[in-house]
Amino acid sequence: MVPEKVRLFVPFSSDTPWVVRGEAARVGTFRSRDEAVSAALAMRSRLVRAHGRVHPPVRVQESDGSWRDVVESDA
Repeated sequence: MVPEKVRLFVPFSSDTPWVVRGEAARVGTFRSRDEAVSAALAMRSRLVRAHGRVHPPVRVQESDGSWRDVVESDA
């Protein structure tokens, strides 16, 4: 059975905590945006190694409501 691709999100927050979410559940809570993004990127890297397939980039929401994809080189 091939595992599904996993997409991770970091929604904007004007206060702490910053949350990393999967498509259906919270997967972590962090004190800062940088910590949340770094953790999401690390989770994505572990998923890639564990499943042997590329997962979508981490989606990060900006304060204006827009979303951008973040990959390791952007962090």
